[in-house]
Amino acid sequence: MNQITLKILNHIAKKQNSDIIEVFSVFLANITSGNEDFEKVALKIFDLNKLNDKEINLLKDFFDYLREDVDNDKNFKEKLCLFVEDYKKTATDLASFFVIFLPKDVIFSKNPEKIKDSLSIYPKEIKEAIIKAIEFLSLLTTDIDNNTKKEIFQNIIEIMIILSGIMKVLGESNEI
Repeated sequence: MNQITLKILNHIAKKQNSDIIEVFSVFLANITSGNEDFEKVALKIFDLNKLNDKEINLLKDFFDYLREDVDNDKNFKEKLCLFVEDYKKTATDLASFFVIFLPKDVIFSKNPEKIKDSLSIYPKEIKEAIIKAIEFLSLLTTDIDNNTKKEIFQNIIEIMIILSGIMKVLGESNEI
């Protein structure tokens, strides 16, 4: 996915009080959890009646890209990083991906045992990746410098893409 297309997608999202990062997170979460019906997923963010056919087709292409090709795009996290305006909002938007693994109130919980208990159904590696991502999400809301936040953001995106790929494979083999 090229940078110009992502800018256009961000513009489409902003017209409906969203942004490309929220769209990425919601789309990827739904794909990861097996909901691959574009219209149902898109309605969680967009009023499709207010979009023209070109905009809808571009969103469908992005949805397909996330479903099939994002794990092959080694520069995607760098491209997406250019759209971060507010790291606290970004942390909240990215947290919506992890809701498929545990409840949203647990994601920002200060109680590590509550988080670990909620993740006990997953294999050790998945559990550890989710915990690391949640720790990173919390760091995005602190007063550390923006270069560090940028690195953390990219790590979270990478974890999300890897988890999505793993869960799709596990889901196909009925091992979840």
